[in-house]
Amino acid sequence: MVNLMKVMTQPYMVAGRLGKACVCGAVDLVQDIACGNGTKNPFNKNSEDVRDDSDGNPLNMFSGGNGKHTKYEDYKWGQLPRAAKQAAETLGMNQQIWNQQQWVPVDDKSWSGMTPREKQAAMTLGWDQAAWDHKYEQTNWVDLPNHVQNACKRLGFTQQMWDNGTWPAVGKKYWDNMTEAEHKALYTLGYSKSSWD
Repeated sequence: MVNLMKVMTQPYMVAGRLGKACVCGAVDLVQDIACGNGTKNPFNKNSEDVRDDSDGNPLNMFSGGNGKHTKYEDYKWGQLPRAAKQAAETLGMNQQIWNQQQWVPVDDKSWSGMTPREKQAAMTLGWDQAAWDHKYEQTNWVDLPNHVQNACKRLGFTQQMWDNGTWPAVGKKYWDNMTEAEHKALYTLGYSKSSWD
């Protein structure tokens, strides 16, 4: 015999569970985005994105889909993800210093002279020892990370030029005479306007 009460209430129970799952999922997403707990906002290009947007999107031209590869140098303070802001603050920066690319004491330290906390903050911002200490200039082409090789190619480097320390034409340009793509490529290597000119 069919339980009439169960048949009549089943659709509402399913709908209730589905609604609860949707609401809980949305709440989890909002909480993770607000707290920086791993889940990233797929609609915000300024969040730390886990998608691979290396498909020619000009905002992600050197792969990875996030500002980490350009050391966030092409981001203003207000665009930085929370973790990047906290890392910048650990390195002694604030909004004014970040936006104006001003010097901070940690800039004078080598990687080996940094505290573990400073190194972690630098890594959060996309730096590694080769970029921090010598902007990859002492790294052979075959040992460069893929995104750095792509940035080098965008600047006009070939493997032979890189390994011989020969700069393409961009090496003779002033920062203000470069294209945005050249800026992003140089950010990827660890250069900025203040370190270039």
